[in-house]
Amino acid sequence: MAVLGAVYDAEPAARRPHDVIAPPGGRGGQYIPRPGPTAQANWLRASSTRIRAG
Repeated sequence: MAVLGAVYDAEPAARRPHDVIAPPGGRGGQYIPRPGPTAQANWLRASSTRIRAG
């Protein structure tokens, strides 16, 4: 069993739907997507447990 956790702060980033998901037919190179938010002050935690089949 594995457990992962992440917590972070990020300033909101103004984006449009096609910044996140490509429109049908793909991006034609006419529009450059706006950058997404940048994570700051992140805290990561992971743990795993080995369970033996018996």
